[in-house]
Amino acid sequence: MEQSSSNPASATTPHVLIFPCPAQGHVNSMLKLAELLSLAGLKLFFLNTNRIQERLTHFADVEARFAKYPGFQFITIPDCLPEDYQQKRNKLEVIKSLEVKSKPILKRLLIETRPPPARTSYKSDTTDPYLLMMVNEAMQSPRAQALILNTFEDLEAPILSEIRNHRPKTYTIEPLHKLLKTKHRSIKTQESSYQSLNSLWEVDRSCITWLDTQPSQSVLYISVNN
Repeated sequence: MEQSSSNPASATTPHVLIFPCPAQGHVNSMLKLAELLSLAGLKLFFLNTNRIQERLTHFADVEARFAKYPGFQFITIPDCLPEDYQQKRNKLEVIKSLEVKSKPILKRLLIETRPPPARTSYKSDTTDPYLLMMVNEAMQSPRAQALILNTFEDLEAPILSEIRNHRPKTYTIEPLHKLLKTKHRSIKTQESSYQSLNSLWEVDRSCITWLDTQPSQSVLYISVNN
């Protein structure tokens, strides 16, 4: 995050770039963070792959929802995968393509959208390629001035304490949906009771009929990574 000195109007407004890993759970939570930062008056670029942006536009309401924030802008880069590639097939293929083929495009984009926002990376067990990718990405964290983690203290206090031994400026922001609703209520916006849609896929509502027939408080819902 940096401040622009090219003109007085933007000199006092921090610029933020959010580039989530191109998958449902990451995009969903980062859109909530983006809205919180937009409500705080920050100028914000939300970077998606073109494939993710097309799905958001088709299945979600993000364009209408973020249109009211003058400092917010969606920007896209190609994932450099074949047109008929299926997004659900292999997340590693998408990330590898972004690292190898899309990195020059991203660098050029950062130069064009000056001032250059601060970089927050998302990238590589010795046998599991996905875990290896996550380990490699975690090793990039010392390059950041601070860490913002999508968790909360009561859930992972010992781990957060260990992280802060190495990165003192580590902040937790969960639960994002509650923070966002609280922020809307505090400024009395119409969205205080609004349920936003961030889905990359068509919403399957076939379970609602079954849920309506179940006794109250008899169903346990567990969401992993989403």
